[in-house]
Amino acid sequence: MNFRSLEKSVSTSDSNIVIELEKMTNLSEVVINAQRDKFSAVTKMKDIDETAIYAGKKSEVISLNKITANKATNNTRQVFAQIVGLTINESSDGGLQLSIGGRGLNPNRTSNFNTRQNSYDISADVLGYPESYYATPTEALDQIQIIRGAASLQYGTQFGGLVNFKIKSPAKKPLEIVTRNTLGSYGLYTNFTSLSGTKGKFSYYSFFNYKQGAASDRTLISTAGTFLQT
Repeated sequence: MNFRSLEKSVSTSDSNIVIELEKMTNLSEVVINAQRDKFSAVTKMKDIDETAIYAGKKSEVISLNKITANKATNNTRQVFAQIVGLTINESSDGGLQLSIGGRGLNPNRTSNFNTRQNSYDISADVLGYPESYYATPTEALDQIQIIRGAASLQYGTQFGGLVNFKIKSPAKKPLEIVTRNTLGSYGLYTNFTSLSGTKGKFSYYSFFNYKQGAASDRTLISTAGTFLQT
């Protein structure tokens, strides 16, 4: 006990046979955090958040820094894998359209969700085709908030509910540059570059996203956004 196993060939002609056993080292407990992060990646909205009341509403919050997903291609099935009741339509190889729906409604271009970015409507209409205007790159997101149930009392007519994409907060340092390049099959190439920082009471977060793929009819897309806070 407490020694490692040893296999050694010896000769019967040896007068002295010395066998030295190596003592085992007992390790402390091993905690695997990956599974814990997976379960904590989806949480609920607070009952009261600033001027909004979410008590009694079905809500989910996806923390993008905890999920295991292909963020470079906006892989919708991976991003929303833990959200129950969503219908996902995969029609874009490069993740140019998220195409999610709820309550059995048509997921084409997320047309039945009120879709927002930082609590502002992406499209001109409350309900419509927001992804015809813009689909927020997953790499630029900190959270995805999904509110269903009685959300219509707060946000107007929404049959599917509300999806709100929360952009990452600016870095605390004066300047931070993050760039990621992804290569994949079918000529996939993506570049995501963000520039952010905080100087006194002024903070900023800006990003540029470029995608290219040879196998899709949507071969090229580039998006850019800048968000300022004072």
